Amino acid sequence: MNDVRYTVAGTPIRGTIVAFAGADGSVDHLCSELALDWQIVTVDTLGAGSIIDVAPHSCPASSSDSHNALPEPRRTEPPHRTEPHRASPELYSSPLKLGQTSPDISADEVERALHFAIARIEQTHDHGVVLMGSGRGAELAARVAQRIPQAIIALVLDCAPARVFSVLGTTDATAVKTAATTKTPIGTHATDAAALASSDAHSSPHPVAYSDTDSGVTPTAIPTASSAVTPDSALVSEDHLDAAAVVRFLDAVYPESREAQPYIEPELLDIIRQSPTPAHITIGQARERSEQFYQPVELPQGFSMRIQQLSSDSSRSFETRLICGEGNVGAVLFVVHGGGYVAGTAKGEDIRCVELIHDFSAYVWPEGDATSDTAAKTFLSVTPDYALAPEFPHPAGLRDTLTALRWTFAEFPHLPVILYGDSAGSGMIRQLLHHLDEGELAAISGVIALEPCLSPRMDTASFAAYRNALSWTKESAENAWEAYGMTGARAAVARLREAGMDSVRAAEQGYGLPTPPIGSVGLEEVEPPITHLSPNFPATLIVINPADTLRDEGIAWFTHLADLGANVQIHSYPGTLHGWLSASGTHTWERVRRDLRPFVAEVIAHHAAQS
Repeated sequence: MNDVRYTVAGTPIRGTIVAFAGADGSVDHLCSELALDWQIVTVDTLGAGSIIDVAPHSCPASSSDSHNALPEPRRTEPPHRTEPHRASPELYSSPLKLGQTSPDISADEVERALHFAIARIEQTHDHGVVLMGSGRGAELAARVAQRIPQAIIALVLDCAPARVFSVLGTTDATAVKTAATTKTPIGTHATDAAALASSDAHSSPHPVAYSDTDSGVTPTAIPTASSAVTPDSALVSEDHLDAAAVVRFLDAVYPESREAQPYIEPELLDIIRQSPTPAHITIGQARERSEQFYQPVELPQGFSMRIQQLSSDSSRSFETRLICGEGNVGAVLFVVHGGGYVAGTAKGEDIRCVELIHDFSAYVWPEGDATSDTAAKTFLSVTPDYALAPEFPHPAGLRDTLTALRWTFAEFPHLPVILYGDSAGSGMIRQLLHHLDEGELAAISGVIALEPCLSPRMDTASFAAYRNALSWTKESAENAWEAYGMTGARAAVARLREAGMDSVRAAEQGYGLPTPPIGSVGLEEVEPPITHLSPNFPATLIVINPADTLRDEGIAWFTHLADLGANVQIHSYPGTLHGWLSASGTHTWERVRRDLRPFVAEVIAHHAAQS
């Protein structure tokens, strides 16, 4: 089967642009301005064959603006990403390239482009895309928009041939250009250019056309023919569009991607309403909330606790909390707390440790077991109070956690060890696994990762959809990753600082903390690329929340592990959101624990069989 050939660039913060670039037009001069906020999928071919060379453009270039200069020819090497286009086989009987010179766009070509656009739309969180095209690609984009207008956010057509305007159900290109040049509106609805370009403009009630002329970019309303179907907003020009004009247009018609409206479990919503998270929470406030929610645990009869002081360097030490159930230790639960790498404490996990020790011990070694030597076994939890950023940026927390884990291996040799993390704790475990040798990996029986916080890129669809969520907003994530020392968060936090919301400024926090060096940690240290897995990689269970900025990176981790051959499973529960999945005393948390028990029993049994 033939492939659609395309390239992917940019970040889908605002959304996705699908661009069709023909031999008589290129969109490269527009993409560079848009790639900071948009993911741009540029289609080069719709059938078999190598990437086309860009032929000389048929539309003129203005010498008054560098954006209008002819772009360099497109690269001829294969793009960095390809995806099979699974349309019906008969569509590939005579493969067509966008650069193929023909007087008309064929029905087969439109069908292939339509199938590709729908596939991309299904991958976006708001189920809509901006369609962009240049030259023949402009007509192709217009025809696709005509078929699925409900899924097209806006239409941007560069170097558009005259017949595009008939597709849009309006006058010819000459009439549009003349009207725009003379500032005469077409039809009965005119739109003020200054209002459209201003930051207060959010949408246009009618399809809008721009014409890029020496007199400036002036919007005019296109009267839609009764038989024509078009998206709500269109930006069309016979000439090369100015990139800044495209940015202004998209800012006006689609200022932000739509936020999700998820179902939230009522019991969790009630808890959140009783103690709402501030819209702009600093690291200091996050730590204060952690202390407010902390309740000293009352150990059940037969349980015990002790504190072990450990050190990963000579300058400081950290405590590690051990809680043991009643009986002989039969397995270890190594718990890594959450808090975005900047908050949270080991003591805050005490109540969950007691619950999990009770659950897992009773399930794996139930009372009345016929084998007397297993009836009295219990789990032991080990929870390090690792160093937090920004006082101790990466890799200080990772070193502490690694030190505590290796101490656990030495203290409890031959016992099965299960790693358990929540949010940043799950992310710390992922980093931890990358630093273990084969023998250490073999000593880990399983991994439980709840709502994992993994990637400082923050570029997934769920980050866009839930950027202002009830908990763990995108702003909170940017603050946390910046404090951790990540390069990827630098620009975002710089914007927060300009707005007076610096979450690591000592004067605001009252902690007297030093501001860490910006961008001191590389992405490969926190999110290393992994191309193969060790045969000793432990069985892994991942739990994600439907309404969570971190949802998609958890799904991506699961998919990656599955593709590499890991024993991995993923779970999700209706109405859960970040930070409240394991709220003690809720039916939600009981449901999660109920599903963890069989996994724990399975990995313990596997360890026993291997011993």
